[in-house]
Amino acid sequence: MAKTILILFVLAGALIAPEDLSSCGPFETEHLFASKRGPLDQARYFGGRLDIVEPHYPRIYLVAAYRYLSGLGLSAADQKALLTRPAGPDYWNPQGGGAAQDWLRMRVTVGAPAMDHVDQFRIYDQNELTLNCGDDAFRNAAAVLGEHFRAGRNHDDLRAWVAAQDQVFANCSGAGGVPAPLGAGAASWMRADRAYQIAAAKFYGGGFDGAASDFLLIAADRTSPWHGIAPYLAARALIRKTTLVDANAAAAAQDQLRKVLADPDAAQWHASARGLMRYLRMRTDPPGAFNEMAHALETEKTGVAGIMNDYRLLFDRLDNHQQNPPRDADITDWIATMQHDADDHALAKWRATRSLPWLVAALTWADKPDAEMMAAAARVGESSPAYLTVELHRLRLLPADEARPRLDAMLSRKMPVAARNLFLAERMRVARDWDELLRFAPRTEAGTFDGVREEATTGRPARYFDEDAASILDRQAPLAVLRQAAQSPWLPANLQLEAARAVWVRSIMLGDVAMAKDIAPVLASLAPYLQPQLEGYLAAPVEKSRTFAAAWLLLNNPGMRPWIDAGPGRGTPTPRIDSFRDNWWCLANRWNLPVNAPLDLVYQGAAPEAGFLSKAERDQARQERQRMDAFPAAATFMAQQAVEWAGTHPGDPRVPEALHLAVRGVRYVCGGDGDTDRWAKRAFRLLHVSYAKTEAARQTPYWYQAGAR
Repeated sequence: MAKTILILFVLAGALIAPEDLSSCGPFETEHLFASKRGPLDQARYFGGRLDIVEPHYPRIYLVAAYRYLSGLGLSAADQKALLTRPAGPDYWNPQGGGAAQDWLRMRVTVGAPAMDHVDQFRIYDQNELTLNCGDDAFRNAAAVLGEHFRAGRNHDDLRAWVAAQDQVFANCSGAGGVPAPLGAGAASWMRADRAYQIAAAKFYGGGFDGAASDFLLIAADRTSPWHGIAPYLAARALIRKTTLVDANAAAAAQDQLRKVLADPDAAQWHASARGLMRYLRMRTDPPGAFNEMAHALETEKTGVAGIMNDYRLLFDRLDNHQQNPPRDADITDWIATMQHDADDHALAKWRATRSLPWLVAALTWADKPDAEMMAAAARVGESSPAYLTVELHRLRLLPADEARPRLDAMLSRKMPVAARNLFLAERMRVARDWDELLRFAPRTEAGTFDGVREEATTGRPARYFDEDAASILDRQAPLAVLRQAAQSPWLPANLQLEAARAVWVRSIMLGDVAMAKDIAPVLASLAPYLQPQLEGYLAAPVEKSRTFAAAWLLLNNPGMRPWIDAGPGRGTPTPRIDSFRDNWWCLANRWNLPVNAPLDLVYQGAAPEAGFLSKAERDQARQERQRMDAFPAAATFMAQQAVEWAGTHPGDPRVPEALHLAVRGVRYVCGGDGDTDRWAKRAFRLLHVSYAKTEAARQTPYWYQAGAR
């Protein structure tokens, strides 16, 4: 009767521990050039095409990498299991997940009163929110009710069945009580289901001993359709008691699981029972369980997906509690080395084993070439799952002149976008001049991260600067070089605009009128919406009017900023204010931003540098940064120019709007300086004294302090 089994219990993972509820947003979409949290194409990765093995990946992916690098790989069944997302509730939906909603709709079909929601979570201890009733509970309740309905059961009986099931599910979030037993006069199917519902209600209500006893009574009743699964569920009740009430119950739970595993009639639950046995041993003998699982992962050819998950969960738990896992097994030592040991251990292990996993680890952490290691790396064939990883690090370790043609050859090959972006970073790192650097600076978007999960980019991906190119252009490129980038044929239009915008704003901050005028037509061609204000700037006859024209453009375009962004940068269109204060500029600590984890494979902890720079160029860039640091905060500059222009040109129709925008700017700018509040207050008073009847004054009821957020 497997088809009609009413599994009123959650999956093993949810039975054992509370779900990880992600932090609340709002989340901004992060654009990725290489994955930070796991391979973007998981099917490709679990299928053995590892591309670049990244040590910051979650450990489940490093387990898979080790198996492929050591020649074991993963069976098709294991790949499918690893790719299957566990069904779960919608944590953000107070009405309950999709399966719960399906159950609520199903119960109405037999005439039960409608319900709008059911809560799947319960607080057991220390305010810890636990998924008490998983989706399988509701999915299978709906399935069994549907089967009873199609069998033509009496509707009064079905409504009574639903009422009892409602009591069962009321225990998911609190005390729902236990359905009453049925007398001998009730139909046999009703009595069997009611016994099951009573056991389930006790389980969800926290009466684990009673639930286990009831399930064992059901197991002894050969007439019950639930007798086959009941012994397994008795074990799960004892496991829940172990995890939530009494750790000493583990022995009884293990004994019950052994009985299930010894019963050939329970074969369909053996795999789950073995997983639960591993889980219990993880609690009672963590080192022993850990080494046992590691041994299985090093030797078993198939059926390892569940072991992989349990192994990485225990590994993560030990790490989270700052406990060193036993490194007796080669796989454990390799993963720990990949993630933590930037020393000579990896090279020593490779010399001792000459194995491919340890060659990858040694190359990943190498800061200088070793002759034997480099020779071994050169022998790794293109069909190897390690090929792209080995080549990335081998070429990183070669002298620049030797690496360049080899990198060019690699970039002529077809490879996944994320891997190509890392090879582009490696090629840019050994550029000989600015033109060559700009050629390899653009990177193609490989994926996005929405705050919950990463997804590969679909459709036509855009090209942006990654953090290394943005950092070099921001910190090391003099204004004249950025001017060159604004019309570089190697850059797509969006990156030319990024450079042109930075050149114009920096020119204003540096007082370089010639450069501001020179870049203005280029900027207008790339951003036509700026053309009216840029024409006003170009037409200004004297310095004072040019300065106000610059402030007027900035006031109307909060996205104007002097730096080069990684990725798409500011998400709000340039002419619109960003409500999260990503407006204009704040230069504090701007010049020392770190690169991301994937890029660190290339730079190995060092800051990206344009190694070809002359001393004169370095000095020029440093002096420009210092002068920009000394420039007033954006809010101060704009408010001061609006007030001073109003004092000399009170009849200019732009003045009321400029004063309004200056006050608004203080509210939404990313930060101010010691003069910001003074100029903001002056702008506010002037607006309401001299232009009180204007729409601009009506729209400005308050003035804001730069520090008040």
